[in-house]
Amino acid sequence: DAAQLKIPAYATGTDVGYYATQGFAACKHPLRNGLAQEEEGFAQNLDLIARARQAVGSEVELMTDIYLRWDVDYTLRFAEAAADVDLKWIEEPIALDDYAGMGRLVREVDSTWIASGEHEFTRYGFRELLRWKGADMIQPDVSWAGGFSECIKIANEAAAQGIPTWPH
Repeated sequence: DAAQLKIPAYATGTDVGYYATQGFAACKHPLRNGLAQEEEGFAQNLDLIARARQAVGSEVELMTDIYLRWDVDYTLRFAEAAADVDLKWIEEPIALDDYAGMGRLVREVDSTWIASGEHEFTRYGFRELLRWKGADMIQPDVSWAGGFSECIKIANEAAAQGIPTWPH
């Protein structure tokens, strides 16, 4: 019944506790510290995501967006250190054209999904990401990836490999 169709949505930002009180079943908290902030930034990232989990509770899914600031080793360290936070995904942790690195993250991180695709702009880039098995979930942005029809083609290619698509 179309009247009962529910489309899941999540809120993105740093005030995840507020978003949870507004009824969002999932929240994405961006983490802005990267390699340049060294160990202090790493500790701050862990603290921020732990406080975010505390703010939303266990019933709300929690994700984080890195915006391409980390490298493979940093991401592996973070995923291990944050495993008890129960993240749904870590989004775009490393450079998008590091397909081998993305594939390594997917193979080695068991505690959460590795998500990618917001900044991938063609189905050919997604094809390469999928060829390297570089994402547990892809996120084409309709306005950047060529429109709705192109995103359907991307989603179909991902589905053929068992990879879910959550449009950005």
